[in-house]
Amino acid sequence: MLKCFMIICVAVVGLSSCKTKTSFSSIEVLDEHYPAQQIELRNLSAYQIAFCLGVDSNLNSVNLREGEKIVSLRISFGDKSKDQVISTNYLRIHPSPYITQPQAGHPTNDDVGCISSAGRDIRFNTHELFWKPYNNSLAFVAGFDPMSADYRLFEFQDDLTFSEKDPPITFHDYNKYFMAPRWVYWSPDSWQFATLGSNIRIGNAGSNIWLYDIPAQKLQEVTHFTRVGNEVATAAWSNNGKMLAVGYGGPASGIAVATLGEQKQYFEISSNTHSNQVREWPHWITSSLFNLLKGMYDGKDSTENFNAELAANSTPVWINYDQQVIFVGANTKGKASLFIVNSDGSDLHELLPGLPGIALMPRLSPDGKILAFARFPDWNDRSKVEIATVDLVSMEFHSVAVFPRLLDGSILFVSGMDWSSDSKYLALSVPYKDESEILIISKDGKSWINFTEGLNGDAVSPVWKP
Repeated sequence: MLKCFMIICVAVVGLSSCKTKTSFSSIEVLDEHYPAQQIELRNLSAYQIAFCLGVDSNLNSVNLREGEKIVSLRISFGDKSKDQVISTNYLRIHPSPYITQPQAGHPTNDDVGCISSAGRDIRFNTHELFWKPYNNSLAFVAGFDPMSADYRLFEFQDDLTFSEKDPPITFHDYNKYFMAPRWVYWSPDSWQFATLGSNIRIGNAGSNIWLYDIPAQKLQEVTHFTRVGNEVATAAWSNNGKMLAVGYGGPASGIAVATLGEQKQYFEISSNTHSNQVREWPHWITSSLFNLLKGMYDGKDSTENFNAELAANSTPVWINYDQQVIFVGANTKGKASLFIVNSDGSDLHELLPGLPGIALMPRLSPDGKILAFARFPDWNDRSKVEIATVDLVSMEFHSVAVFPRLLDGSILFVSGMDWSSDSKYLALSVPYKDESEILIISKDGKSWINFTEGLNGDAVSPVWKP
């Protein structure tokens, strides 16, 4: 039997057989609050966590232009007993048709997969670092320039010493198909990965998802958008490794599911994607990733900028033994909401109907029980952001913490959120006090710690070693 608020349903296939009857419209975003207790560092000694840190140029002797940052990738034990820093000095330059002159380090616009303010401010970074499943290897893409970005792979030992290995893509002519690779989504068995790239057929105004088979050294296109303006945003593997859920960002909102292998199938529930395989979604978000980037440069905090955060942060989530997917789309009011749909496209409905404000960044705990997400009070209200959780069995909602906008008035942006592999802790990066910090919060929401307290600069994109 499966409890679903006020009703009891027979759990034949989990949530798909049990629709929530109670509206969540009475839940408000609370005032600023945090967990009451402190996590003791010794309780985190068994964990390792990687993240990016950007330090303002005025804190360094390096000759940078005004406003630029020195950016590093850091990996630390959870108890802070040891820490390693990777900078561009450790990167070896892989062959590229666009790099013809010897270089001391990677092209300067970006460092080690962590976006610097020479390209985008690191505070508006997203989930950029990707641990290989059941492995000591960390993959990322370095270089924001579409012509010079490349895949990187570092291998770490138990004492945090490291070396750079051959990149996940072992040939360097992927640029025949796409430019500006972003992100490395490993398959559960780590023999394949999905990646996002700007399709050369439609230029840098349209993106598609590509799949790379490492043993076969074979690259294939998964999505097939052919018109300018389509922004495929994210991808998520099913637990059995046979399907990919693809999330859409501006101007579209919605979901697609691709069945891989011999029986290739593909369906979309989306809006304005101009695809031939689409089921109409009447409500969509009129924005683009370009609007978000432009807003970061000119400092304006417009509705369009806010909408476009969906494009980078809201990766779909598989639940219920790959039978359902949770994703972010626009509801009938045109506001971002969490939706749930069966893997065959049936039984589409809002996960938390009537929940005020907008919800994005769903993150499922590895044990499959708790969904964490970010929520803003209203489409145009950037004064605070809530980190909330919902129990996917009882549908009990819990406000973990609420963070206010920083005193400098900068855009309030949650730049990363990741569960530890044992589901005990949630790491997130969010503006706190005067900069972006890595915060670790217990699963029950009762205790927390500012993991990067004392480090100067903005810390973003936390990822736990599996």
